[in-house]
Amino acid sequence: MIILFNLFCPQYLKSFLQLLSFILFFFVLSTNTTFGEPLQLQLIDFSTPISLDGSWQFHVGDNPQWKNPNHDDQNWQKIQVPLAWEKQGHSQTRIGWYRYTFHLNAPNYYQPIGINLGIINDSDETYLNGKLIGKTGVFPPRNNSLFGKQRIYYLPSEFINFTGKNVIAIKVWHAPYNNYGGGIFAGQTALMNYDTLRNNYYLEELIKIVFALICIFIGFYHLPLYFRRPSSNEYLWYFWSCIIIGIYGLMRTQIRFELIDNFLLIKKIETLTLFLIPYFCLKYFYQFFNWEKTFFTKLTNILIFSFIIAEIPADLPLSFLILKLFNYFMIIEIIYFTVKIIKEVLRQSDLSTSALIIALGAFIFAIFSLNDILINSIGLYRFKSLGDTSLLAIGFFSIISSMAISLSFKFTELQKLATTDGLTGLNTHMHFHNQLQLAIETFFKTKKPLTLVMIDIDHFKNINGHYGHLA
Repeated sequence: MIILFNLFCPQYLKSFLQLLSFILFFFVLSTNTTFGEPLQLQLIDFSTPISLDGSWQFHVGDNPQWKNPNHDDQNWQKIQVPLAWEKQGHSQTRIGWYRYTFHLNAPNYYQPIGINLGIINDSDETYLNGKLIGKTGVFPPRNNSLFGKQRIYYLPSEFINFTGKNVIAIKVWHAPYNNYGGGIFAGQTALMNYDTLRNNYYLEELIKIVFALICIFIGFYHLPLYFRRPSSNEYLWYFWSCIIIGIYGLMRTQIRFELIDNFLLIKKIETLTLFLIPYFCLKYFYQFFNWEKTFFTKLTNILIFSFIIAEIPADLPLSFLILKLFNYFMIIEIIYFTVKIIKEVLRQSDLSTSALIIALGAFIFAIFSLNDILINSIGLYRFKSLGDTSLLAIGFFSIISSMAISLSFKFTELQKLATTDGLTGLNTHMHFHNQLQLAIETFFKTKKPLTLVMIDIDHFKNINGHYGHLA
């Protein structure tokens, strides 16, 4: 059979099958799912993360005995972590327990150990060997949702069995009004040196914060251009777009939980800034393309401000409902205006670079924002390989970058029109004075010789009169 395969199988098919076999081989090697078996760890240190992703034991309901390390959980359902429990047959579940067993063989380890549980929706109590090591949020009846907050807990050394069996038990409550998935929802679950874990956590958050601050800085950088040319309102709308996107970016980082202890206030700031983003971006597009306002445009503005007015006094369940309605509304808006921008670009007889860049940025933004709305907000839960990374951030980066590049091209075009004669294409008197001023400033800085040459053409009036100004 092998001989016949080598004789008659085309070379490209052989290459493809060999490549496929290598991919399957490395996939099997990289798989770390434990299928319910206790994880055996023979370690010297925890300097690198020890992944706990994979199969955990799960049981719907609540029983205080389930935190006991000696409780028999062999008949519990196996559930994948991290992944929303709605995707695993528990769409109506509101409270449940996770359990994970691992063995250690590190008798001489004295460094602090931490556990990263990623993002849990909504509240949790986490136990190690029956001892509480951390909790986030409040359970019913005094329920207080704190979804979106990354769980990093310190494991006291006296709670850890360094030479035997250890059991992690997590009680989780999922709010019925939360549109996102319940349970251990996203991110990586892992054991690691606590100090290293915290440092990595702050480094990841720092990158997100820097991105948000860069958006705000870019906005303020373009604001003086508006004051120099008040008739160019696109600079003003771009400024506000950058500011609002930057604030929204800050409200999507974990630092929001460090700065504000009122979760309802956190969600209101995050939601209100999200509602304002399409308003200012559309203002920019209408100014940039010189669009006329239509009934659909007026309806869009009315709906945006209706969402804002409804959000201000809303409690948390109503706020989630308003956000869900806004996401449905944004699906229509994104598709409509992306198509409108692309049609506007294709309609132009002389395709400008700035318009083409805007169209490209709008298309990328549409793809990534629709991904986040459809997958995360409406019920198609994110793939666990994406972790907690929102693709909307890439969409915002693309639209902000395309708008900035388009403005720079437009500014260059305006500068060229101001210093070039439209009839002859020659530089104007203003351009001469600008270059002369630049040359004089360079002379005083470098002390190098400066020469001004003036040429007089005899009888040029006759040439101009005979051939016209185009000569």
